[in-house]
Amino acid sequence: MMLQTVYDLMTCRPHVPDGARFTEETWRLYEAGYQHALVIALRALRATEARFDLVQRTKRIERRRRKGQ
Repeated sequence: MMLQTVYDLMTCRPHVPDGARFTEETWRLYEAGYQHALVIALRALRATEARFDLVQRTKRIERRRRKGQ
């Protein structure tokens, strides 16, 4: 669900504070920074998911090993 939320943010226009005024150049920089931050957030969530899967797999292997002894 969190991955979907970040994806949804990536596919819409960047959120801009009320009353913000950008020149064309500063808007491009803002937009690029916004998109980059979302990409990094998505990567972090995927890494967290992979780490959770790894920990769960390791626990299952350890339980099987102890059960087999």
